Amino acid sequence: MHGKWHNGEGEESFSSNTKKMQDLLAMLKNDPNHKMHKDFPNAVKYIEESLSKISWEDYQKNYFNADFCLGHGDCHPKQMMWNTAQQKNYLLDFEFVKFGPYIGDICYFMLNLGSGLRVSLEERLLARYHE
Repeated sequence: MHGKWHNGEGEESFSSNTKKMQDLLAMLKNDPNHKMHKDFPNAVKYIEESLSKISWEDYQKNYFNADFCLGHGDCHPKQMMWNTAQQKNYLLDFEFVKFGPYIGDICYFMLNLGSGLRVSLEERLLARYHE
């Protein structure tokens, strides 16, 4: 459906996805012992911040001004080979390659890191994203 959003179609599905995030936020606020608070200590803060900045109108207005790139589409550590001798890494499996916002690959990669490493990186990454 995201492919139609940039054509001005699908406001209902856009709103539905936004509602899912609002519901997640409400659930997290009501359950201080939810596992997500441990895995993503800043989840509430970042969901609130993201929801405060998103609207169908802004999405339509800003879509073509976004920073797009060729994205992997399934970027996580198991899709990588590491050559420590040459200090290089290689992405594998380009089944889901797409053209879109670069942040998608970054977020998916971060979600698939161990929680300790993710927490140590997420503050800097999300702060840069929201600049």
